[in-house]
Amino acid sequence: MLQLQLKLKPDIEKTLVEVVKNDYNGSYEKFIETALKRQKNILSKLICISEDLGNEIEHQKNDFANLLQNLGQGSFEEIEQVLQERKVAKKEKGLSPEVVRRLKKKISKQRVAG
Repeated sequence: MLQLQLKLKPDIEKTLVEVVKNDYNGSYEKFIETALKRQKNILSKLICISEDLGNEIEHQKNDFANLLQNLGQGSFEEIEQVLQERKVAKKEKGLSPEVVRRLKKKISKQRVAG
């Protein structure tokens, strides 16, 4: 049999003793077994949710790729007009100043060339 020894703060120990005494007829084994079963149930639910989210993300990626494919190409003037009308948002964490600089440079080159 496995033995488990814990050092708890006095107030936590007092609460644990009361819970075990009142709800588990003084059986720490029953308390631990119940707690582990709860954790297992929670974990299995989280895994199911995670799998569902993974499927949803994959579905959204596919939808986005299809949308991009069906959009076609826009002229530089159309793109510039949309950029002028857009709301300015906070930069994303992964968007480095270098990426922003390169994008602005590309837009400037298109203005000059167009």
